Amino acid sequence: MADRAGRWLRVSTGGQDEQNQLPDIERWCESHGYETSEDTLYVAHAKRAYTGKHQAMLDRALNDMAQGKFDVLVVWALDRIERRGALYAFKLAARARECGGRIEYAAPSDSYLNETNDMSDVMLALAARQAQLESQRKSERIKIKHDGLRAAGSVVGGAPFGYQIELQPDGRKFLVPTADGRKYIPLIFARVIAGESLRSIAAWLDSENVSTRRGGNWHETYLYHRLIKNPVYMGQRRNSGQLETEALVSPTTFRQANAELASRAPAGRGTVTHEKALLKPVCGNCGSPMYRVMAGRRPYRKDYYRCSGKGPQRKGCGNMVPLAELDQRVIDAKMSNLQPHWDRVFIAGDDRSDEIARLRERGADAMRQGDYDAAMAAMREATELENAPRVRPHWEEQATDQTEADYFAGLDDDQRREYLARHDIAAHRDQDGELIVTMGPRRDMP
Repeated sequence: MADRAGRWLRVSTGGQDEQNQLPDIERWCESHGYETSEDTLYVAHAKRAYTGKHQAMLDRALNDMAQGKFDVLVVWALDRIERRGALYAFKLAARARECGGRIEYAAPSDSYLNETNDMSDVMLALAARQAQLESQRKSERIKIKHDGLRAAGSVVGGAPFGYQIELQPDGRKFLVPTADGRKYIPLIFARVIAGESLRSIAAWLDSENVSTRRGGNWHETYLYHRLIKNPVYMGQRRNSGQLETEALVSPTTFRQANAELASRAPAGRGTVTHEKALLKPVCGNCGSPMYRVMAGRRPYRKDYYRCSGKGPQRKGCGNMVPLAELDQRVIDAKMSNLQPHWDRVFIAGDDRSDEIARLRERGADAMRQGDYDAAMAAMREATELENAPRVRPHWEEQATDQTEADYFAGLDDDQRREYLARHDIAAHRDQDGELIVTMGPRRDMP
């Protein structure tokens, strides 16, 4: 049976076409008799390998390899799949082997990487380092170019809402206000100063059919971070060098609007602070952790502990118990417990590992300096300490003159949370709807 091949294509910017790599990859697969399919074609478009932006697509390809969907991943060249240096290249090759497959390179300039011999690892390291250096140099050239553009007073990057980029005869790019910018930017700032909410302003802009930069709907976060806080609207573009930009609001208006927003709750966050849950229970049905959730219709909404389930796509078994009822059951059980309370006390012991390490280091230094007597003395002392009887760090239970109820009653809310976190608490409802609670010391406590 012929090997099945996955095909990998990647370019780092949206202006490049990864399809240029496909003919060489197809010829490689055909010449080796590999079977190919569309569901194992992996395209990482506009994903820079130097910064790891392609990692999600790479993980998907390797996971498919591990599941047996293909045997070999064919790539045009090493720098199309990895540009982060030799260590990442070695990890990639090792991970492919762990998945039961391999990676092959179709470009003639990289075909030597497909050979298996004593020099394979060396050649892979050299190629990976070359790809990494190429990306570093490219980043440096781009930074120098951008710095030069800023120094010359030219735009770098895109235009914010309300402006468009205009090319000058000398090749520089300027920000020029649009008709929407001249009309709506002053109105937006005026509405913020007047106390209108960002949600209301977003709805007003949608009703006016004002288009965002990407053509979507307006929302509070964009207004807060990308518009009201952007100094370009008072003529100061961030990281702009000598770029001159026409202001759409005055500095006074800009500061007043930002001061008004600073006095409000941050956009996108709730204004209600919930007290931490007292317990960290587990589901009495399936043993999964339970988390706090609010459920029900207003005005009858209340807090519950809900089963979270297990696994990466967990949904829970549906077990929900009222938070207040479970908390009260646990508190009542602790307040009625008349058994003696035992304190857990940490015993530091006499572990001398740091002292032993220092002696061995001193002995090694003496050995390097040629002082063999001092070296032998330090090593001998270290050995004696290592062989001497010692008490390891541990916890001990010590009796007190309090009952469990007395001790629990004297704790504040934070102390009760910490104390109850050392207990296994499980809760569920039986067939009759009765709340069943079990509680005991955590089995995994040291």
